[in-house]
Amino acid sequence: MITEITRKNIELAYQRLKELNNSLPEKDRENNKKLRFCLSIIENINENLDEWINNCPFSTDIVISYMSERYIRLDGISDEFYLTCGRFLREYILTIERKEERNSWLDGDWCSFKNEAEQFISK
Repeated sequence: MITEITRKNIELAYQRLKELNNSLPEKDRENNKKLRFCLSIIENINENLDEWINNCPFSTDIVISYMSERYIRLDGISDEFYLTCGRFLREYILTIERKEERNSWLDGDWCSFKNEAEQFISK
């Protein structure tokens, strides 16, 4: 069951990401892979929240608490927020694959995340 708090957290995070994206010069927007990835994932979650929640085998409330707007600052996105988006995406992909379904858009986002994430992970 999706609580109003969960729905509100995702909506606020999505709005904050859009504001951050719009505040950047176009060149910076194109080069900011971390922001583009998170915006893409949160936008998809925001539009399909019921599906994401119902298809993930873990406590989504904990995950979504890390997708809070408090992890999005004017100077960028926290590594926690970025990595949480990636983890949530991977679990979602694994769940739909177990049902023998595919989503090429999500597979593409996962490949991008996998290739880029190492440089953002705090050592």
